[in-house]
Amino acid sequence: MKQHALTVLAPIQPTRVAALRALLTEIGEHVADSEHLRLAASRSTHFARFVVLDSDGQTGPRLLFTSNHDGDLASYARELAQTLGPGLDRIFEHCAGYPPGAARDPQRLRAFLAAHGRPSDVFYVACRATAREILEAGRIRAGFDDLLDHVPAGPAGRFAGLFQAADAPPPAPASPAQE
Repeated sequence: MKQHALTVLAPIQPTRVAALRALLTEIGEHVADSEHLRLAASRSTHFARFVVLDSDGQTGPRLLFTSNHDGDLASYARELAQTLGPGLDRIFEHCAGYPPGAARDPQRLRAFLAAHGRPSDVFYVACRATAREILEAGRIRAGFDDLLDHVPAGPAGRFAGLFQAADAPPPAPASPAQE
């Protein structure tokens, strides 16, 4: 599945900036277990960020939402609506023109994101796996590491040591004086 970048820039109602900032600060302070928005519940999101951009004198305050995700915008909006709808509503309701409850409806959420979307000039993908595949690989690796930590000495222990050595950082390059 192909990864995509999403950049949304939506105007914030000027009277709602402080409330939005407070909400995002609270979410950020408890990002793993926020009662408002649990980004980890999204199984297709690799990365996400919300930023309040102050007025620059020419435009009013804006909310920047960026994410890297698996699938196209329609499938991402569907997944977000199912997993994060109420939390996204709490955030986007501070934006001018946001239809109430739109984040709970995939088509309305997609329309809002598309209407305020900006194209990416550069988008780098470090790992071509899906977010789910990356999480599963991490779980497998953690289990394997735990298993290796409990291998007794002897031939099996030396075998386990090879994997632990693979985790060691590479040696520093030689300086000209050492050559």
